[in-house]
Amino acid sequence: MKKNQALSTTIILSVLSWVFIAGLTDKVFNPFTRVEGRERRAAVAIRDDVSCFQKWGTENFTVPYLEKYYGFVIYLTQSCPGDKKQEFLSAMITAFKRSSEVDLFILAHDNDLVYWMWDLDSELAMNLRLVYNTGCNDISQAPMWLDAGANT
Repeated sequence: MKKNQALSTTIILSVLSWVFIAGLTDKVFNPFTRVEGRERRAAVAIRDDVSCFQKWGTENFTVPYLEKYYGFVIYLTQSCPGDKKQEFLSAMITAFKRSSEVDLFILAHDNDLVYWMWDLDSELAMNLRLVYNTGCNDISQAPMWLDAGANT
């Protein structure tokens, strides 16, 4: 009897802990607060292939923030290294056509996304305002991102 109670208590506490943590982290920012001028801005974010927990955490902390400051948001997650090229290019084209300012957030380790940009019409990339690249050793790509049309 005591064994069953201990097991039941453990399961109940585990589920309650999970619900509490998920409820606490799923909406970090108030989704009802909007920022002025966000309608003219778009954000495209891409996460590389990492552990499921890192993917979950990155998306749950990034998307609400982007939705608060940008009128149009596309978030992509790679499921294996180097995939999602067509989705990325489509997202960039859509963002460029919809918004006068596009910011790109690369939430990835070493990456070659700058080379994917070469497949886009340079006229479209004129709206690329910011590239935020968290990739290790990707500082060398800065001049290429500026050549691709980024302002910063």
